[in-house]
Amino acid sequence: LLLNRYVMAAASPSRSEGEGASRVGGGVVSSRFPQDSLIVHLAKQIQADLARDRTSSKPRLDRLLDLLLHPTHPWRFDVKPIQINEIYPCPTFPSSRIPSERRYSNIDLVCYIICRGKSMAEFKDELAVYDDSTVCGRVWTHNFLAYRCKTCGLSPCMSLCAECFRNSDHAGHDYNMFRSQAGGACDCGDANVLLPSGFCARHGRSKKSVAPPENMLAAAREVLPRFLMRLAVAFRKQRGLSSGSEDKLRDYDLLVSVLEEFCLMGQAFRRVITESLLSEDIYAHMTAYMDQIFVKRSDTPTSPTSRLLYSHIPNLDMNNPNENYKSATDEKKYSAVLERASSLDDVPFPVASDAARGSKLRLRMFPHRNFLQEIMFWTFEFHIPESLTTFLLNLLPDNNYKLEFTRVFLRHYPAVTVSLLESPDAIDAISNHVVHMSVQLFSNESLALEMVLDEQLLDILLACMLFMLRRILVPIPVFNTDFHEVVNVELEVVRKHCYWPIFSDFINLLAHKSVIQQFLSQPHLCRSFARILNYFSGMNGVVRMTDRHVEYESSAYVTAFSVEIETCAGPLSALVSNINHSNINLYIDFLTILYEEMLDQADAIIAQDSQLQNLHEDHVSFHWPLHRFFITLLGRVMREEGEDASRPVLAALAISENNFKYLMFHPLHVLLRVNEVLANLWVRNGVSIVQQVHTYLNPHFSHSFIDPDLLFLQVAAAVHVEPSYLLGRMLAMQTVQAWFTVNIHSSSPRRLREDIEVSLVEGCLRLVALLANCRVSTGITDAELCRSELMAALAVSDRPHSQLTEVISEKVKLSSSELREMMEPVVELLAVFQPPALQPGGAMRQGMYTLTLQSWLNHFDPLHTSLRSARRSDYQKALQRYGAKMLEAGYTSYPDTLWPPFLKLKPISKQLQPLLRILESRTLHAMLFTVFYRAVYHTKPIPESLLALAFHLLSLCLDHVPNIQTTFEPPEAGQSDASGDGDELQLGWFSTNNIVVNMVTLVGDVTYEQSPPVANANDVRSPVSKSFHGSSSMPARLMQARTISESADSSASSSSTSPKKTKWQVFVNEDMLSLVLKVHNKLSCKPYSAQHLAEAHTYHHNYGVGDAAHHIKLLLSRLVQMSKECEARLRYLVGYLSPPDATPGGGGGGG
Repeated sequence: LLLNRYVMAAASPSRSEGEGASRVGGGVVSSRFPQDSLIVHLAKQIQADLARDRTSSKPRLDRLLDLLLHPTHPWRFDVKPIQINEIYPCPTFPSSRIPSERRYSNIDLVCYIICRGKSMAEFKDELAVYDDSTVCGRVWTHNFLAYRCKTCGLSPCMSLCAECFRNSDHAGHDYNMFRSQAGGACDCGDANVLLPSGFCARHGRSKKSVAPPENMLAAAREVLPRFLMRLAVAFRKQRGLSSGSEDKLRDYDLLVSVLEEFCLMGQAFRRVITESLLSEDIYAHMTAYMDQIFVKRSDTPTSPTSRLLYSHIPNLDMNNPNENYKSATDEKKYSAVLERASSLDDVPFPVASDAARGSKLRLRMFPHRNFLQEIMFWTFEFHIPESLTTFLLNLLPDNNYKLEFTRVFLRHYPAVTVSLLESPDAIDAISNHVVHMSVQLFSNESLALEMVLDEQLLDILLACMLFMLRRILVPIPVFNTDFHEVVNVELEVVRKHCYWPIFSDFINLLAHKSVIQQFLSQPHLCRSFARILNYFSGMNGVVRMTDRHVEYESSAYVTAFSVEIETCAGPLSALVSNINHSNINLYIDFLTILYEEMLDQADAIIAQDSQLQNLHEDHVSFHWPLHRFFITLLGRVMREEGEDASRPVLAALAISENNFKYLMFHPLHVLLRVNEVLANLWVRNGVSIVQQVHTYLNPHFSHSFIDPDLLFLQVAAAVHVEPSYLLGRMLAMQTVQAWFTVNIHSSSPRRLREDIEVSLVEGCLRLVALLANCRVSTGITDAELCRSELMAALAVSDRPHSQLTEVISEKVKLSSSELREMMEPVVELLAVFQPPALQPGGAMRQGMYTLTLQSWLNHFDPLHTSLRSARRSDYQKALQRYGAKMLEAGYTSYPDTLWPPFLKLKPISKQLQPLLRILESRTLHAMLFTVFYRAVYHTKPIPESLLALAFHLLSLCLDHVPNIQTTFEPPEAGQSDASGDGDELQLGWFSTNNIVVNMVTLVGDVTYEQSPPVANANDVRSPVSKSFHGSSSMPARLMQARTISESADSSASSSSTSPKKTKWQVFVNEDMLSLVLKVHNKLSCKPYSAQHLAEAHTYHHNYGVGDAAHHIKLLLSRLVQMSKECEARLRYLVGYLSPPDATPGGGGGGG
């Protein structure tokens, strides 16, 4: 009754004036009292009593704390001095001096009791002598300015506050200032995260530990458990509030703000807080006390006193706070996260310890045994409020607390997944606060490894990923199958990146080599991650619109690309950077698991079409991370193991030819669809499909998309897949088979518009050239890769140093210091620095690096530049800059006519040497033949960009032939029969794989079984006309008459009324050398003459600077030097086509 009376009096309006006024704003207690005030005397009296006889003084202190921090009272209220004096009389303060009207805040009283009658600032200064913390640990929140030094950092997530950074020596280091996105804490003094050379003068040095006097913190040890109990009650009451009725200034926020002030008093006081948080005895005693209080009180407070006490909380749920706690701690809500993931037959999750091998993951959130566990539970239950996050992180400098905090955090980790899925509106805040906590824990390698071994950290993370992803799966949209499901990027939880904190923690863990070792050594973890990659394969499928324009352009493609980059590229980068000779066998085992997962995916998607006949319909998905993950790891392992490996990875995987044909389908499909989009074949799908292609080709993301796809095809062509199959599949999927025939006027209904078809053909030739001569992932060293990437970037535009660093840091997996040491000499070799300058108008131009003339002449690689150009305009800009530089240097007077200076065939690793079989392919030689044939006989000119690629491929074929004089018997001309519609590439034209022999192999008559084409009256030559300067071939009208006559004879002799296909012939009667010569004469103002032939032996084999005629002339000179038969054939052709007495345009054919 007496206590109830005190509280009744305290609940009346408080007075804010006078010495006892208190202001608790944001948790900061700002009241200061004179030394002769009652509060100061009371605090000193309690301090003296506890020091003299704790047993006898503790009951009185407990009664006082019952008044100030009772579980049923409001968390803050004002009390009269007389009430305090009745409970805890103070002999040093006479009753006559007690002010009758003065009131004090209960929080001010508590704080002064803890601080021994001093203000918090004074007590903090007194405790500073005993602060032996070697770690700064300053915690900040979103948008805080901090520093990161890559030179000193041992973890990519390390950060320093401004004060520690300024007081340390980072001169000449690679550091940056950044604005924190999710919050963080200062790592100064932590040798697990930062090199000791980067510590400031105040941290990191071992200090002499001086314990404070026992009685200095005696009151704090008595009061803090009550304070934590009051905080737990505030949580439980808050849980009873109805949704949407939370007060803006919640009780627990204000209590936590006061605890944060206590954390800033130094390491000695933080130990007292952590002792109270971690003590199971204190928690058991306080919870028993709460149970006793709430059992005695009515569940529904109906007395006027109780109603008055709770009137300041709107819509209060009058249930017992303990009942709220029991309902909130329902295991079923959280255990489903682990149970659904760990109960899958295909993805087992055994416990890491050998003693419990075979059992499933267990939820270990409940029961709570200390205040830290309950506070952590409420932290996730209330969606990780910032105040609780910063309070818990402020205590991390205490090592014992940090270890226990990490264990508790992991045991409550399934609640992260539940919070993210249940609160899509708060995903950003939840994600930032989760990462704010986890990054402080997982940056420490020793702590992370301990959690992986003892707490199944990797198992928990993967289980949470699987639980989240399995709730957002849909059947793959671009294939007619229900057996493969992918992530639905249209859902809000995906668009808001709810997966990000979990994957971010996983990536941070893989930054530690010891954790990677544990991950790779446990097959069930590798299988789980492979299944996760499979869920992302085939996202955001698009179907080509052919009859109408798309009505609604979804922006889901942005989400799909960000998902693949965030979830797959991060782990891949960490795993790739850790490959070495000692762990190659672990990576081979992981590659085997990825290979098996790809086969399962292939079975689910294309099992019903074993011949791959219906898989090149008008659809595309740019997202196949499982294939890219596999091939990138495979390429790095092959590079690391070298040419004399004891267990070659390709032999260990034992991938069959048929399986490689299935697996290479998706990378090839994506690359060909890119050609179609660039050729405007997908124009009805709007801007979104173009943006997807630009993102796919973006040089900043190329190591995650186009580079792995190219490498997959290169490995396939090098290991099992025959070049003829690869090229044939490419042409079939690109629907350009009809173009690669001598039937240049084919009227097949499958033919595309001519300009589109030519663009697709150019894309196919570029892809073949990239397969044959792109070395980004096939044996190139880091220094060579650095030079290629910097050259490609600088060819498009001049760039500052920062952009050059960004370009290369994404491709080369080196530390900042190693990258700088490798990059600086390359930059000096390639470019010169143009200092900042004042431009007209007053604007300042930034300092830029620009390429030197020697760089353009010796290192410019147009093929690699096109690979790194997201838009065709970027590639054209590079060619224009090249032409302008050559004009400036006097190498040409007509820069617009220059051909790209493609480079020679580059060296390749021994493991992938069979890839060069593609240059020996008769299919490729036939493709080049038809390109030159069309260039000679087609009325519409072929773009010079396409011709330049064709001649580049021919030069690569010659580079692959040994540079020695070859002799052979010139093959005889033969006939070629074609069945079908006449649109098939002829493979019987050449009898060898030697390009030199095939150059002089005569292609005679090509017979097609098809209705004859309709001659174009505007054409200079008919479809069957052959010669460039005149020939004895049959005129078009005679050819048509013969085919019509044959058709009539066939019709008369047949009893069937169905139409018959007729046979008709194209008299080719050309070899490739004659076509090359005619292309030269067609493009050059001076035909190839005997003088050119005489000078052929003196030409060097470099490409040089020049136009079409120059490059073709060099190629002919190479053929002359390589083969006497080619020289003899060329001499005959020159004399036959340009006899001394003949006028231009006269002469004979190549027969």
